[in-house]
Amino acid sequence: MKSEKSITDYLSDFNPGDGANPLSLKSGAPITIWLPADIKARYDKLQDMSGRKFSRKAREVLTALIHAAEAKAS
Repeated sequence: MKSEKSITDYLSDFNPGDGANPLSLKSGAPITIWLPADIKARYDKLQDMSGRKFSRKAREVLTALIHAAEAKAS
């Protein structure tokens, strides 16, 4: 059985101040998720602080959410 990761677990290797350039995503497709303007501004700030690495963490959490929803639906 796969153990569940918390949001804290997903962020354990995220350092918003390291500013290093992330590896480019080799394959994938964009999605659009509408957020309140203040949350989008906070997301943008974290992206800037992390050298654009925060989106990688957001992708991991969204992927886990999708897997959990699929498991619940089946």
